[in-house]
Amino acid sequence: NCQQVVRQATLVGTMSRTIRDVDIVGLLGCPQNKVRVVPGAVPTDFGEPVGTDELLRRHPVAGQPYLLYPAGYRSYKNHATLVEALALLHQAGHPELQLVLTGFEGLPETLAGQLQAVGVMEHVHLLGVVDRPTLAGLYQHAAMTVVPSLYEQGSYPVVEAIHWGSPAACSDIPALREYLEKLQGAVPFFDAREPRRVVDVVAAVLADRASVLARQQAALTQMATRSWQTVAEEWITVLREAVQGNPAKRGR
Repeated sequence: NCQQVVRQATLVGTMSRTIRDVDIVGLLGCPQNKVRVVPGAVPTDFGEPVGTDELLRRHPVAGQPYLLYPAGYRSYKNHATLVEALALLHQAGHPELQLVLTGFEGLPETLAGQLQAVGVMEHVHLLGVVDRPTLAGLYQHAAMTVVPSLYEQGSYPVVEAIHWGSPAACSDIPALREYLEKLQGAVPFFDAREPRRVVDVVAAVLADRASVLARQQAALTQMATRSWQTVAEEWITVLREAVQGNPAKRGR
């Protein structure tokens, strides 16, 4: 199991201080002096988006104002809060907003029940697993991207969204605070267990969308100064330390 692997490991590597403290040290009981943190960098494999005509042919909802959340369906991804927030946004003067979900096939029973209960079934669009060009196009046409996850190590969707011109907001959890700290507050955070807090943030972003996006894209330029070459070099240093610290591997 994971605890046994951690006990046997010479070193344990992670990309997040939060994961180190909460999971590796806190949950698995690993001594902190065995853990090395190597933060990642901004994704560089953005590719090229599908053309607008093709995107609309595949997914007509792209022609309407929508919130985007690209994530597999797992409990900690917290789709439930976003669905409740959508219903509240409709009541608060944004009845035109749709919700676009990607990353999973089919409609899970619990999500279907919730959509029926809050009355937004026809406003939620499950597009399944999409390819990278299609996802890029969906970012480009989204009113904004919202990530209400309760647990993450980081969130590439936030920086992907900003890159492609969709302002983003996300849940106020330690891992995302850490991952996005170099954006210097340009991305608003919300309490992901409180749908009304999500509504407040979404409404504020939509009311000042162009300015929010401009701030986020400027901040992303600063965040992107860390390269994957640097990340690789730091991991090589960790691997060398692990080999040197393991007598069974020395001299090979």
